[in-house]
Amino acid sequence: MLDGKVKTIEGKIYLSGCMSLICLNLARNNIGFESLSEFHSVVQFQSSVGRKIKGYRRMPGLLKLHLQKNLFDENDPKWLHIQEILLSRDPMATADDDGMSTFTTG
Repeated sequence: MLDGKVKTIEGKIYLSGCMSLICLNLARNNIGFESLSEFHSVVQFQSSVGRKIKGYRRMPGLLKLHLQKNLFDENDPKWLHIQEILLSRDPMATADDDGMSTFTTG
């Protein structure tokens, strides 16, 4: 726990994780609501600390998350929020990009 990237918030330990991983494909992996909640926490945390980390431009953290055909509802508020966060951080996103080609679950 000597790593400077370790944060303790409300008694929980947070690691920024692998900030060099920008795309993760976990489609068709039986991911349910609990795992979706964990992804939500990770994306929120990376978003909050990302720009403070040295080398952010080279390693911005997760930008694309493919979770098609999993066990959670595609209209779940946490999933929709993950989409918003990732889309807002994606340097390749355009103003008319709704992100649905990347983030659909159906």
